Amino acid sequence: MLTLTTFLVLWAIIGPNFVSMFNLSNVFLQVAVIAIGGTSMVFAITSGGFDLSIGSTLTLTTVVVAMALRLWGLTIPEAIMLAFAIGILCGLLNGVIITKLKIPTFVATLASSLLIRGAALLLSEGRRITINEFIEMKVISVTRFLGFSVASWAMLIIVIIGFLIYRYTRFGVYTRALGSNETALRVSGAKVNMTIILIFVFTALTSVLAGVVQISQTLTGTASTGPTFAIDVITATILGGTTLGGGKGNVLGMLSAAIMLGFVSNGLNMLNVPFYYQHMATGIILIFALLMSGVMEMMRERRS
Repeated sequence: MLTLTTFLVLWAIIGPNFVSMFNLSNVFLQVAVIAIGGTSMVFAITSGGFDLSIGSTLTLTTVVVAMALRLWGLTIPEAIMLAFAIGILCGLLNGVIITKLKIPTFVATLASSLLIRGAALLLSEGRRITINEFIEMKVISVTRFLGFSVASWAMLIIVIIGFLIYRYTRFGVYTRALGSNETALRVSGAKVNMTIILIFVFTALTSVLAGVVQISQTLTGTASTGPTFAIDVITATILGGTTLGGGKGNVLGMLSAAIMLGFVSNGLNMLNVPFYYQHMATGIILIFALLMSGVMEMMRERRS
């Protein structure tokens, strides 16, 4: 409902250009990166944790893909597979630090975020690596099917898969139980540590996919990519109905919130609003999302 209201308000302000097929396709392409990352963030926050390293994983992906193509002589599929392999290592790093060292997810993923972004800086030596000659990468963001990009359809597939896993699998049940009562879950004999590790591998893999979509648009790998990616993803996740206290998530709600954020950003661009005001708008929306999450948590506690 909030997404629909936002859409109608912006339509009324901006006019017919806002609802053109070309503009809607661009909005969904923009949203794809956030919603892909948000799908796994629903699992992370539902489990009672966070993953602040997703922005750095996205950054490292763009650098690895660009260097693999331009300097290491790999093909596009090989470069993408290499990025996914590194993403798995990043997820395992987070999972092992959290489960074996018993470090809170906020601190652990903040530390790994610095480590991963440092690796991106080291590999690229702080340079922008362009791959303009590998125009085939543009297929992901430029090729249209039924009016929408390949990246938008990939986003939809990832969200549907995430929704089905969250609602109908044992992994989804364990994820919700982690955020509700971890002690009870451990007593039940569930493989809690493995569940935590898999959650962070999942967040890393979706970050890699988001990075692939990102570099398909820019054809540039750089350690400065995606500075607000984690904040945008967390905002969409919380605004979509996933509670910060854990135990309850909403994958489809996250998608709806991501689309709303895309409409807001696109509308502000069409109104020529300076980018710093757009960052302020995202901050205001995040504060609103946190406030609503707190209110809903209080209401849930009162009902119980």
